[in-house]
Amino acid sequence: MQKLYSTRRDLFRFLAHSSLSLPFLPSLFTKLEAAQAHFPKRLIVLFSANGQFGPHWYPSSIPAGVNQYPLNNIEGPISRIIGSEFDPFRDKMLLLRGLDIIPTIDEHWGAKALSGFGQTYNRKPTIDQIVSHSLAVYPQEPFLRSLVAKAGGIPGNQRLIGATHSYAPFGKDTVTIVPRKDPRSIVEAIFPKLELSNKNGKILSQLHAQYKRLLSCDRLSSADRFRLEAHISFLNEIKGRYLNSSPNVCSSSNIANEIGGTEDLPTVMKDHMRLISAAIKCDITRVVRLNLTESAESLAFQFLPGVGPYEFHNYTHSFSPPAQVQFELVQQWLAKQVAYLLELLNEVEDPASGRTYLDNSIVYWANESGARPNDNPWNAHDDLDLPCLLVGDGQGYLSSGKFIDYRQIGVRRLWHSAMCPSEVCTHDENHNFIGRPINELLTTIMLGMGLVPSEWETEEEPGFGDYSENFNNQYKLGDRRSPLPLIVKS
Repeated sequence: MQKLYSTRRDLFRFLAHSSLSLPFLPSLFTKLEAAQAHFPKRLIVLFSANGQFGPHWYPSSIPAGVNQYPLNNIEGPISRIIGSEFDPFRDKMLLLRGLDIIPTIDEHWGAKALSGFGQTYNRKPTIDQIVSHSLAVYPQEPFLRSLVAKAGGIPGNQRLIGATHSYAPFGKDTVTIVPRKDPRSIVEAIFPKLELSNKNGKILSQLHAQYKRLLSCDRLSSADRFRLEAHISFLNEIKGRYLNSSPNVCSSSNIANEIGGTEDLPTVMKDHMRLISAAIKCDITRVVRLNLTESAESLAFQFLPGVGPYEFHNYTHSFSPPAQVQFELVQQWLAKQVAYLLELLNEVEDPASGRTYLDNSIVYWANESGARPNDNPWNAHDDLDLPCLLVGDGQGYLSSGKFIDYRQIGVRRLWHSAMCPSEVCTHDENHNFIGRPINELLTTIMLGMGLVPSEWETEEEPGFGDYSENFNNQYKLGDRRSPLPLIVKS
């Protein structure tokens, strides 16, 4: 085989100029160089609005009274939503139950699962943006601090448009980060060379010519050759689908013409997952957030067999058997999309240790509302028991492979109201038992990404999020800086 370049300096010059669109290829480096390669941590947040139905989301076979249980001991699928697609990742997963928003609002506002603030319409910093501005994550100025996207969805009304946005800290205020929806805008953000190719086709042809020369390099292993060929094929497919649809597709007017209709959602969702995977593997960004649905989702998922032409949000407030079946079908489909992304990320990144991109990441699948314990239609917005799934151990930080239940069985939430006896109200059986503040999980994730409390705390008080309305001190807050118990390796 021919030499790629006459000197190693020429090789590294090519790799440096191509790094925005090239995955790590360890065989091109010496064993010492590959062993010393730095594999960064990543945070990937996946967000679902409208909550989950508890009996569908959680395992049904775990013995009563058990608060920790190995996921590998569950026979069959983990649950009706977390199906067999997740079986390859059981050792990498933490399924958590009993995490609450302390100030209950009983309303849609997706940012609360990432900020720890319960008030509707709050625009407090979200963990994805705090992490993306940390020197622990980016010691040097990154190409793209974060990728915030959504595959589709329609907010239930105008007041909820900001519910699923991210918010970056800016002094005592925040800056709104609006999710990218059109895959073309994501392509242009993470692969600028493809964008340039529409203005000057010669650039892309030169880049592909260099890739072909790279494929002929005698140092390239068969595994890296397969990885590179797959990457080139992916770039060609994405470019053909989203950047060649019109002569001036990179103009702002064309970018605004988003792909339309629910019939596109399966394709767009899949492409979002592939673009996220490519952005992670090429180290274009180390922080990603993807919204799977919108608050009070008005989209109809009628492309799914068995799902009617009704707004998805309506199913969350219905206790009729047909509505519950259709709600479950949509949630199962969304879970399959999450599993697809996990599959893409579960590719070996470090040949020396065998660790994958997923192992070097923390994937946080967050939910807007709590898991309803029964089919009562009036508990759909509960802030108790927000479903949380973590995948990947953040380079050995998390103790994965188990289900953990933080609920205080038999203890109901209390709050103050003059309308109740002795001005103390208590939740009934239509609501979950209280657990622990979700603030502790958010703190754990940021600590796992290498941050320190000074990067998220304000001058007002320690901790992250809102701890007010802790009536009768029913939640034990500790120092507000420690990780959530049971999930961090000692």
